[in-house]
Amino acid sequence: MFAERLTDNPTNKSPQIKKPHILFQIQFRISSPISFSLTEIHGMTLLRLLTSLIGDPAASVSTLLYYSELLPQNIILQRLVRHELLDGENYLFHFLINFLRCFW
Repeated sequence: MFAERLTDNPTNKSPQIKKPHILFQIQFRISSPISFSLTEIHGMTLLRLLTSLIGDPAASVSTLLYYSELLPQNIILQRLVRHELLDGENYLFHFLINFLRCFW
């Protein structure tokens, strides 16, 4: 292994393998589940966004435009707005709304 070193044992003079530093092992074990869970969250929100855009594109786009304050004041268009798309777990939908608010 690249992280292991050979050292001399003073009692029997045979080489002994010294294990890597414990801090490296702890950091590696902690960082792996966090990156997996973030990937899983982004995958779920992407799937949810695509499902809403493909399943009901008019309602999804009108909801995006309504909450980004770009939808014209029309009662027919405001009836298409689906407020249930804005729950706390729909991160990409919130990102698109904030992106449209800032840059449009």
